[in-house]
Amino acid sequence: MFVRRKFFAVGLVALLAACAPPADDGVVDRAQQLPFDVTEVTIDTSAVTQEMLGDALSLSDLEADLRGRIAPKLAARSTEGGDEIMVNVQVTEVKLISLIAGAVPGLKSRIDGTVTTTSVGAQAVDGRSGRVRVPGVLGIVTAPDRATDYNETANGFATAIADAVFLRPDQN
Repeated sequence: MFVRRKFFAVGLVALLAACAPPADDGVVDRAQQLPFDVTEVTIDTSAVTQEMLGDALSLSDLEADLRGRIAPKLAARSTEGGDEIMVNVQVTEVKLISLIAGAVPGLKSRIDGTVTTTSVGAQAVDGRSGRVRVPGVLGIVTAPDRATDYNETANGFATAIADAVFLRPDQN
């Protein structure tokens, strides 16, 4: 009986893992994006506190870490000779889900902020981890550690910023 339960549990985990969204490869059809050339990126993390980050990252490293994730995504989508724009990202909240809270269906870690460009204006942006969280005890067991959770959430935020800047308004 125990073997059947174990087999069922492993099968359920494999099925849920197969439902995870594909990784963002950063490839966007150039015909679907606005022709901008990003000349400057500024990031303001003054609204974030160390309590929001927990032990995932130090507050002093947050700005550099996000710049290291956001700037390459913007550079990869920039169009040489396009309209030159400056991008300002203001991070307003970092919410990393604890292991116990990860057992609640639908909760995901997120980074909230506002992106402002010289041509498009301000847009609210939230980036989330693409990880599917399993509810209950199984969710607690399979939850990522804080550093992994932060990395996945920060990558989601960087992608959301690039989408907000480059995708046409009807595609966001």
